[in-house]
Amino acid sequence: MATILVVDDDAVIITLAQAALGAHGHRVLEANSGEAAIALFVDEIPDLVVTDIVMPGMDGFALASSLRDDERTRDIPVIFLSGMSSRETRQAAFRVGAADFLPKPFSPEELVHRVANALSRIATSPAATDASDFTGSLAQLSVPSLLNVLELERMTGTLRLTRGEEVVQLSFLEGRLATQSARTKDAVIAAMRPVVQWGYGRFAFQGGTVDGNVLELSVSHLLIETARLNDELR
Repeated sequence: MATILVVDDDAVIITLAQAALGAHGHRVLEANSGEAAIALFVDEIPDLVVTDIVMPGMDGFALASSLRDDERTRDIPVIFLSGMSSRETRQAAFRVGAADFLPKPFSPEELVHRVANALSRIATSPAATDASDFTGSLAQLSVPSLLNVLELERMTGTLRLTRGEEVVQLSFLEGRLATQSARTKDAVIAAMRPVVQWGYGRFAFQGGTVDGNVLELSVSHLLIETARLNDELR
């Protein structure tokens, strides 16, 4: 099973997470601050990090940003736990590359489920398979997570998403969204608003040369804006 680092200044949360994850065979490391977590990376690199956001000193956002800046840790999935579950907080979490966001209070079963999903995404990512062409199920790798992988790995090629008879195709140039048409970034955001919520379907990425112009639209901004639009429609 996996080695998971749990970072929280609340000892009760760490105990709860250790019991839940340990019962499913995971090895759990603990840290009570962002600084303590960074110190652990000197000797060991975990498979996944579960972290609180608000902590003394280095908070969860700063910790995640630090991991993204280090070549050894940039691909480690980070799941945020927080009692702050506003739209702005969730947007900030995904802006720093969150794999998932779990509001407090949470059930141990939900934490185990979210961790299992994040770990399964590692196994199906292009970095794990060492392939420029890959396919999979959107039930295992969500659309937001898939887009984040393509951006982080600076992939170039064409992504095809299908759900029943619905088909969406996106082009990427070194991890940046590209278009061969005159579509603006606002049009792309509007078109992707329902797609990021697809809970099933298939994806296929084919690496290779792509003709088109890079949009001034990062994946993180796309996800933030589609989340905002979806919140407004609720």
